[in-house]
Amino acid sequence: MTPNSTEPNIDFINLVMMLGTSAMVSLGEGKNPIAGKVKIDLAKARSAINMLVSLREKSTGNLNVAEGKLITEMIQDLEKKYVESMDLGDAVIKQLRKRPAQAPPKVKSAQDWVTMVRKKIEEQNEGS
Repeated sequence: MTPNSTEPNIDFINLVMMLGTSAMVSLGEGKNPIAGKVKIDLAKARSAINMLVSLREKSTGNLNVAEGKLITEMIQDLEKKYVESMDLGDAVIKQLRKRPAQAPPKVKSAQDWVTMVRKKIEEQNEGS
């Protein structure tokens, strides 16, 4: 991992991808390999993103262009998805506070729930 090296360090790439994948799964972008289902865990996602940020800070000056671009873009993408997940959570809470208590809709997975909530929010935004 030297700044003048033209070849990316495969171990560094694998580490960035491992942390990025962990964050994506924690953001509900894939199935948790242990639970076998989609589960959103913002605390775990934030932890993985923070590790990537720390890795980038500690490796400044030692990365070639490709490595620097990979970690920077990974962090940017994950932070955007993290904020979107937080915004979606806030929207769900607001929706729940607006309506009277009722039986929750039947959904097969967390991803189905997220899709349904997004659709409801879009419908309400179109009606506004």
